Amino acid sequence: MSLIFLLTGIAMLLVMWGKEKPSYALWAVTLALSIYWLNHHATDALSILL
Repeated sequence: MSLIFLLTGIAMLLVMWGKEKPSYALWAVTLALSIYWLNHHATDALSILL
């Protein structure tokens, strides 16, 4: 999860430095990774014994 925050932070720094195209690419990678991570956890079975 910290990788997602790190990539988002790097994308924000790239925008501040005026490098918009690499920032958009990194943001797209971060978005795809976030969707994968959400799908991985949202479809995981809960191991709760009631």
